Amino acid sequence: MFARNSRPPKAVIKSNLLAGREPDAQAIAGARRLYRKALLLAKIRKLWSFVSRQHQSPIILDDYRNVDSVYRWRYIGVLDIPINWIIGCETQCDEFDSAFYPQRSHDSSRWLTIAIARQMGVPAPPIEVIQIGSNYFAQTGHYQISVARAMGRKILKAYVTSWEINNRIRNSKKRIDLYELQGPS
Repeated sequence: MFARNSRPPKAVIKSNLLAGREPDAQAIAGARRLYRKALLLAKIRKLWSFVSRQHQSPIILDDYRNVDSVYRWRYIGVLDIPINWIIGCETQCDEFDSAFYPQRSHDSSRWLTIAIARQMGVPAPPIEVIQIGSNYFAQTGHYQISVARAMGRKILKAYVTSWEINNRIRNSKKRIDLYELQGPS
């Protein structure tokens, strides 16, 4: 249907998200309120990170990965996972902070489309995550995580793949050790 690395047209994405239904005025207004609130929270968090000198960008798993770091992985299945346990992304994720609040207002159309669908009661497909210990890294569904957090949801459905790592994977800039996140074996 679409090339592997290309995205479907926006109209196809929108119609799939909204399940072919036209959004009502209440859903649109609710989504816009949520988006303004999420942007405000992101700005407050950014100001706080500047004052407290604490890094607010998500942990990027690719920054830590090396050739022999993962010694075992297995697909777990579809699980309900706590949003607060999603601490980062598999690859670069400049659109969101560490709590998945939006960082740039020009990304609003995709965020709002997902928020409108959720306001209309359209169920969200599961996101994809990598689990290390009790923590998760988003592979897909960054916008879904952001919208769910803004809506006050605590749990998301996700396709979970568990990684076990065999040595310390450090990133000196972030001072995070993924081996320690894994916990005792």
